[in-house]
Amino acid sequence: MNPTYEFDDHVALVTGAAGGMGLDTARAFAAAGAAVVLADIDGDAAHSAADELKDAGYELEQREDVDETGERLGVRGNEFGTVTGRKRRCGWFDAVLGRYAARLNGLTELFVTKLDVLSGFERVRICTGYRADGALYDDFPPHQSLFHKAEPVYEELDGWMEEIDEATSFEDLPKEARTYVHRLEELVGVSVSVVSIGPAREQSLPVG
Repeated sequence: MNPTYEFDDHVALVTGAAGGMGLDTARAFAAAGAAVVLADIDGDAAHSAADELKDAGYELEQREDVDETGERLGVRGNEFGTVTGRKRRCGWFDAVLGRYAARLNGLTELFVTKLDVLSGFERVRICTGYRADGALYDDFPPHQSLFHKAEPVYEELDGWMEEIDEATSFEDLPKEARTYVHRLEELVGVSVSVVSIGPAREQSLPVG
């Protein structure tokens, strides 16, 4: 995957930096004072460069859950590097990052994948903002010094306990799963056109 870069309001978004590609640009953004957001990072070289930036004091923001929840999401979602087998970082959906990506890229629809991974959680969470120095931000904090110490603010919704991988339509999904999808639409400001509940073609369900 080739890396892509977006820069807006002192925040740099670097996506698809697989195998270390694009990390030089991330370093340049960080050196210029931007808060750097790395998304879809995989590969030992990319992780090594990311660690280097962190050690240098630059913030690489990834809404990652490092406790047993992140582990559970990774195992259920089979989130391991295809070449290295390295665990991918997993966490709750970051609606702040979603809104940012939608604004920069002019997104007109969303495709939500791996909704089935959330089955079995009594409560599901969505990051709706950040808190830094006592202030609440519903967009990226405007300066790296704030971004560096920002903590996610979560909204919690009812989860669903049943497995959903055999549903044949969006309407067949539990009410809680449908409510979650619609809440993502509201927070990101873009409609969800399809949700997937497994890898098979027939497990991609049109919404609406």
